[in-house]
Amino acid sequence: QWSTKSELFSRTIQPSTPSSIISPVSSHHFMSSATASGNENFSMDDNNAGASTPAESGRLNTWAFLCLFSTLALTAHQTDDQNSLAKDADDLYITTASAISLALALLATVAHTGSFSLSALFVGTIIEGIVALILVGLWAGALPIIMDPGNGLAQMYVGKQGSAISDYQATISNANLFFTSWGAGVCALKALALYIRERLGGSGGMGMRYTYKWYLLMLASVIVVIESMRFKSQICSIDNGTEKVTCNRNIYGFVTGFVGLVVSF
Repeated sequence: QWSTKSELFSRTIQPSTPSSIISPVSSHHFMSSATASGNENFSMDDNNAGASTPAESGRLNTWAFLCLFSTLALTAHQTDDQNSLAKDADDLYITTASAISLALALLATVAHTGSFSLSALFVGTIIEGIVALILVGLWAGALPIIMDPGNGLAQMYVGKQGSAISDYQATISNANLFFTSWGAGVCALKALALYIRERLGGSGGMGMRYTYKWYLLMLASVIVVIESMRFKSQICSIDNGTEKVTCNRNIYGFVTGFVGLVVSF
């Protein structure tokens, strides 16, 4: 009986282990899991920070195409045998504009794909906008010179000479320079439009593709107006320079370009 009471007493005073106390092994396992989860979250944040947005990806493709078109335009201009027909100032301007466009487009492409420090300095900043604006201005001045048949760079005059009227029409003589210069001008304008769209943060219209189409219309309208004025001064102002119907079509082109310029602006 005494031994039975002692046994009951020992069972009564024996402390029980609370279920809320976590063993050191369980605590270490919990801390390791939390640390691993935290490291995983930080790595995911770093990956998300380095990922480019759709707008930046679109500008990267545009800068890359501008670099390509500038290279082809510069090569086509330098390897053309008809450059001797152009004035020295015009020839120098096209060479300089193509070289500057190639250098700046290559810099922009590297900034969009290169180190983080260069990207932070260029991508989405005012520097990218200024570079795009400079390139638009260069190609807006280069395209009328390239398209002028009198310079013989991408087009030249061919035609027939009759007894009373000499009817000359412009034909493409350097297709590589003709199309690549237009491609470079369009890419420069698109890069500027995408940059302005992102800076304004607008989402109206039909999205990112909606804005730069107006810029393309503006560029095309400027070229049409300049070409129409040049054709009028060089051909239509000369006695028997061309047929009257051709000059009437030129006036129609001038009016259409002017209306497109006003509407796009």
